[in-house]
Amino acid sequence: MNAAKRNSLQKSDFVYPPGSPIGGSQGKYPIDTKKRARAALRYSARSDTAGTYRTVSRRVAKRYPSLATKGATKSAAKAAAKAATKAA
Repeated sequence: MNAAKRNSLQKSDFVYPPGSPIGGSQGKYPIDTKKRARAALRYSARSDTAGTYRTVSRRVAKRYPSLATKGATKSAAKAAAKAATKAA
């Protein structure tokens, strides 16, 4: 992804948005597409990367339920139910 595209993303398109302690000035783990969400899961599973796999998997599951991992399924279901309750 080039700099212009990355800079045009909204804060909600990152697991760790720009300005957060882990996100730094650019943000970490963009999840604006399913392909990038899968990549975020892969990268966060490595031990030498910033952030935690748990946080990344929850954010990915919330945005793309079809990519939910076992640990993130329950929290994503709760978040979806909460959002539905707020919308009603």
